Amino acid sequence: MRKRIATALTAVCLFIALSLPPIASQASNGASNRKEAISQALARSDSEARVLGVKRIKKNDGSVIFAVKVISNGRVKVINIPKVKSE
Repeated sequence: MRKRIATALTAVCLFIALSLPPIASQASNGASNRKEAISQALARSDSEARVLGVKRIKKNDGSVIFAVKVISNGRVKVINIPKVKSE
């Protein structure tokens, strides 16, 4: 009985871990302006996603992120895109 429960919990944890977006890839990209941030957020979402809004947020450490709010399949999520200096 305990082995079945452990197996079921392992399967659920694995499913959750695989369904989460990769954090490293979100941190590796950046945008120099709102338009680029929107483009990157839509690329990370499915083809039906729509942008609801974009906020430019200055964090305590001085860095800036674009918080892009998108809706897809009836679910709203915020995708944080770090601001990078334009070259």
